[in-house]
Amino acid sequence: MVPDHPAAFRRDLEVKGMREKFGVLTVYLSNAPTPEVQAILDEAHAAAMVTCEVCGAVGRMADRHGWMSVKCDAHENWAPADGFDDGLRNST
Repeated sequence: MVPDHPAAFRRDLEVKGMREKFGVLTVYLSNAPTPEVQAILDEAHAAAMVTCEVCGAVGRMADRHGWMSVKCDAHENWAPADGFDDGLRNST
């Protein structure tokens, strides 16, 4: 790991994977997290439970046709097949 990180982050921790299942964020680490790292993971988990997976606005967890996900009102009916519109357009 980067040597100038605080000691709490220098415990040979590596992110081995991340996933979303049933609308919940899960992070897999190479070793047990320190209390400081666990606090960061807990905060990210809590934020993911109320953050729209499409745009990052405030959202709510709900069962959407058999899939648990967090969406805001504007993206209530959004599906992955709709794609993402990040507002950026290729000018060439």
